[in-house]
Amino acid sequence: MPEQLRNLPAPNDGQGRVETGPVRFGDDWPGTFIRGDNAFYYAMSLRQVIHGLKTALPDHYQAGLAIQISAIEGLASDLEASDQRNIPKEQLCPPQEKG
Repeated sequence: MPEQLRNLPAPNDGQGRVETGPVRFGDDWPGTFIRGDNAFYYAMSLRQVIHGLKTALPDHYQAGLAIQISAIEGLASDLEASDQRNIPKEQLCPPQEKG
């Protein structure tokens, strides 16, 4: 998880705001951008899956899935990190005017 929010310039390709989905920055590898409102739902869903795994599976099955459960917990934490309520104000971009 990044230690602080990385602010990038708004896209100027005429396509408007970036939606959840595949994105490429320059000539770098494509990645997946997830909008904050989508991230909250995905994180909540992953937390429910983790809870289900930890409560429904016997301990010996959980032990066999420890790395996968840890990876899912890390992804959920990364997704939760985009919650603006938890980002210091000095790291947030000022609202952009529509025009």
